[in-house]
Amino acid sequence: MDQCNRPNATEELRSLFSLEEKVVAITGAGGELCGAIARTLGSLGVRVAVVDRSEPAAESTTSDIRAAGGDSLALATDVLSTRELEDARDRIIARWGRCDALINGAGGNRPEGTTDVLYANEAR
Repeated sequence: MDQCNRPNATEELRSLFSLEEKVVAITGAGGELCGAIARTLGSLGVRVAVVDRSEPAAESTTSDIRAAGGDSLALATDVLSTRELEDARDRIIARWGRCDALINGAGGNRPEGTTDVLYANEAR
């Protein structure tokens, strides 16, 4: 039988590529594009850290994710502030114990990269 026609192929692929219960931080997730990405990932079972400098925008995206049955954390954070990024990282780790991926959709220039701050001392 052809691999594509196997009865359980879809379930095997879902299991192999499942995002369920992964933790993803998304900067700029209060905006339209990254907000749509956050809501989509939330609908797939991803635990979404909504990072945005606008608290109302972060809360709105988080509210949408939760209303659809997802797990989300709103983090009002200026990604140009190392202190605020470290606080966001610490809150993500405190909530879920890890961060599996970062989608960096917020703009700005930092002396060190956002990933450098978010993943520094992740095991704390």
